[in-house]
Amino acid sequence: PLQHAAGRLFRYAAAAGGGFALLAVLLTLFRAAPERTAVLARLRTMGLRPRQGLALIVAEALPQTLAAAVGGGLVAAAAVALLGGAFDISTLVGARVGDVLAPALMPVLLPTAGLALLVCLGVVAETLVAGRRQIATELRAGEQA
Repeated sequence: PLQHAAGRLFRYAAAAGGGFALLAVLLTLFRAAPERTAVLARLRTMGLRPRQGLALIVAEALPQTLAAAVGGGLVAAAAVALLGGAFDISTLVGARVGDVLAPALMPVLLPTAGLALLVCLGVVAETLVAGRRQIATELRAGEQA
């Protein structure tokens, strides 16, 4: 029961972490949405295609997303290396664990890549929803700012 509960708690914590990461990126995008909408409207009047606008917004959000994902993966790997011997997790895993723990690469890389993909999908969804307005409406919104 303890192993099952620990696994379930880990899955819930990972899902909550992914949700918070997505929320942080979307709030950042929503905060900058009026300025970005006005710039995209001006660029569209000069011939920017909707796909190019989507690529521009993804390129804007990609550096912070990749930095957060890579940083989180490095912190996870470093935590195992630094704190691995300080905790006895034999009770949780049901077997004797040695004093030295070596971090496995795939359990760190898969959630990191999945989280980066989830955030990129969130950026694309926000862009598609925000891009449905007409150019004239976006230009009027830009005049009010």
